[in-house]
Amino acid sequence: MAGLLGKKALAADIYETVAINGDKVKTVNIRLINRDLVKAVSIVLAICPPTYVDGDAPADEDHYEPPGVTVLRGGGVENTAVALSPGEKVVARASAACVTVRVHGM
Repeated sequence: MAGLLGKKALAADIYETVAINGDKVKTVNIRLINRDLVKAVSIVLAICPPTYVDGDAPADEDHYEPPGVTVLRGGGVENTAVALSPGEKVVARASAACVTVRVHGM
C-alpha cells in the first residue's frame, strides 16, 4: 500500500535519517523543498545501509545526489522510483534549516 514513509524539517548541517525501509523492497519518491524564498541552499541526499548512524557522513558510495547540490530559493528536488532494499535509510543534510524532506512509497 502506498503511503508516507517519513518526513522531516532538517536542522542546518546535520545528517539526519528521514525514512527507514522495512523488511521488503520498496519503490519510493523523495522530495526536498527549500522553504526559504530569498536564499538558495545546498543539500546532500544518500541511501544508506541499515548500519548507518545519524550524524555520520554517508559513505561515498551511498550518495544519491552529488554532495552540495543547490536548491534554488523556493525550489525543490524530486527523485522518483527510487528502489530501497530492506532496512535501507534515506539520509539528508541541508546547509540551512529551511529544507523539508518527504518520502512516499509503496
